[in-house]
Amino acid sequence: IAAVVGLAGAGKSTLLAAARVAWEGEGRRVIGAALAGKAAEGLEDSSGIRSRTLASWELAWESGRKQLNRADVLVIDEAGMVSSQQMARILKAVEDAGAKAVLVGDAMQLQPIE
Repeated sequence: IAAVVGLAGAGKSTLLAAARVAWEGEGRRVIGAALAGKAAEGLEDSSGIRSRTLASWELAWESGRKQLNRADVLVIDEAGMVSSQQMARILKAVEDAGAKAVLVGDAMQLQPIE
């Protein structure tokens, strides 16, 4: 598991686009996920990482489709917004496959409202 934390506009998407090129150069499949469809679209548009919602990935995996494997990198955008239960399921699937998870987010999403 790796984490990329930064404020909006800090360059996370630029970093992920470069990382995607490097990972793919190593023969890895890079896939993206986010809690909301709009966030998944944003991840794909800004980094070139093919993305879907976490729920869509989970449904596919449960149906025996698009299974994770050892060479995969799963990039989860807005990771701080994902529930603990869902994140535990996703990380278990990543661990079981021997894949890599990259959690991306903005620390400000986790700040308490005063």
